[in-house]
Amino acid sequence: MPTSSIYPTRRTNLWKNLFSPINYTPSKTAGYDAVIVINENLINEASAALYYSNFLTINGEMDFGKGKYALPANILEKVPTTLNSFLNVRYRCKLLQEPIVDFKANNTVSLHARLRLYIWMMDGLEVKFDADLKVTAPLNYAIKRNKNVEISFKDCTVDQLKITLKGSDKDIANIDVAKLFSGAITSYLKNESKPLSIKLPVFDTQLPYLEDTANNKFKVDVAGIKAISNKEIAIAFNFLGHTGGNIGQLQPFAPNSNIAVAVSQKAMTDTFDFLWNRYPKNYGFSKTFNIDAVTKFADIAFDIQSLITTFAAKLATFGFVEADYTLDKLDFVCTVTGRMKEKPSFSFMTGNRIKVENIAPGMIINLKAIVYYTRRIYVDTSGWIPDKCTPWKDDVKISEKRGQNELFNVIINLSRASLKSCTAELVLGEERNAIEIAIKEFVLAHIFKTGCPVLQLGDKVATAIANYIGKKIIVPNLPKFTVTPCLEPIEITGLCDAPLVDAKKLTITSKEAIVGVNVEFPKIKTIMEPMPKYVGNKNTMEVHRIGCDCIMDTYETHQRGFYSLQKALNLKYDGCKKCLPAYHKR
Repeated sequence: MPTSSIYPTRRTNLWKNLFSPINYTPSKTAGYDAVIVINENLINEASAALYYSNFLTINGEMDFGKGKYALPANILEKVPTTLNSFLNVRYRCKLLQEPIVDFKANNTVSLHARLRLYIWMMDGLEVKFDADLKVTAPLNYAIKRNKNVEISFKDCTVDQLKITLKGSDKDIANIDVAKLFSGAITSYLKNESKPLSIKLPVFDTQLPYLEDTANNKFKVDVAGIKAISNKEIAIAFNFLGHTGGNIGQLQPFAPNSNIAVAVSQKAMTDTFDFLWNRYPKNYGFSKTFNIDAVTKFADIAFDIQSLITTFAAKLATFGFVEADYTLDKLDFVCTVTGRMKEKPSFSFMTGNRIKVENIAPGMIINLKAIVYYTRRIYVDTSGWIPDKCTPWKDDVKISEKRGQNELFNVIINLSRASLKSCTAELVLGEERNAIEIAIKEFVLAHIFKTGCPVLQLGDKVATAIANYIGKKIIVPNLPKFTVTPCLEPIEITGLCDAPLVDAKKLTITSKEAIVGVNVEFPKIKTIMEPMPKYVGNKNTMEVHRIGCDCIMDTYETHQRGFYSLQKALNLKYDGCKKCLPAYHKR
């Protein structure tokens, strides 16, 4: 087991855990070991990210002079040869905003998208249309094979394609335009588009601290998958061959999170038992704390100066030489080492409190005290004459040196009786995405026995030192106990940057732990302040004002935001002819 912090901090305050004891009936795990609920908001967040990756962007052309779109022969024969180029039509389709996904019955989803359609005909004439597209596609679960949930468009059905001329609310009358784009969109979805694939945060079979061997693999089975509402799907898991669970009792929970995880208390106990039999149980850590000459320790004031009288004495030099000692500080070096001799036992209580027993045996505390002092040597010029008989100042300082001396070095072997109480709470580990038991209170009993030099400091100070060791040294450094498998990171096909996971809430009940998390995609900054006032097109090297209509005609992957127009001009962008004519040079 590691000797210090189990998980390094990857992001400051990445997990903000809020705890509240709430009784739910029936349990969210419904008899399974764990359940993950996926809210449709997660898929919509993913579709928003893909929107900026040119998803559903189609370019093509159609020849009305030949092929399947050819005009009737009696019309073509009337077209002069010199006008044949006018029969070639180019078209483009692009998203106006991210698609919206809704879960439907029978493991299908409905995708609704707003599109901008372009047609270029008659050797340059441009016509723009707006369109509403609704598609039904199957939702495929490949949890056992590659841990993915996919929306596959190869078997989709186009339910609606409503096309209007840009700026008009009425459907267009020309059926051939609808036929053109319907065919192009259907062909793209079935033949060119890739599935919207999300690698879910399923449980990893490799537990922390263990070597990657066959004997250390933690058995995780997908026990069931169900759409539990029109907004959520649930995936049930069992660990270590457990076969329980009732899929009919699965229900939504943590509705304000796009992923929710529930783990039963039994599953947490079984996971810890599996780990306990396999990982090393040694630990060790050290810390120094001190008392200086003027500062109280643990709000207890005492005359620390009297400590140095044990080794500071006047030198016997015929009365002519005197030594004076002044305390600078008193350091305590506390080193805690040990090997857990017995498996700790955990008793879950309300309010996210866990009583921990059998954790003290095998723990060794080494406490060393070092006093730092200043030693000054004086010559008494009055010799044997008492100072009270010499009203003048007759002591002359001839030396001043700093030194240190070890006051004591004690070793304390803890037993069950050494620990008054120990409580813990469940937390969500920042780096490994696993639920852990973290010690929060470690109250030592009377660990300094009769004759221990620590007691020379006084009972109150000795008690304060014992409390400090438990609260400030053992609690923050004692390794955490992992009680669930790690959640694997989410991956979205088509996105280079890994999503970030933020925990919203960890709720503890008498039966289970429930975690609600939200997923953020670095690909898109959800909030930007202030808004850039200029948008550049990397493809055409033109810069536009933020409200220019030409921006709608550019691909999102080609757009760059500029806060300064001069910055864009310095990078050789040309001003838009429409919105920045004064800076248009080409």
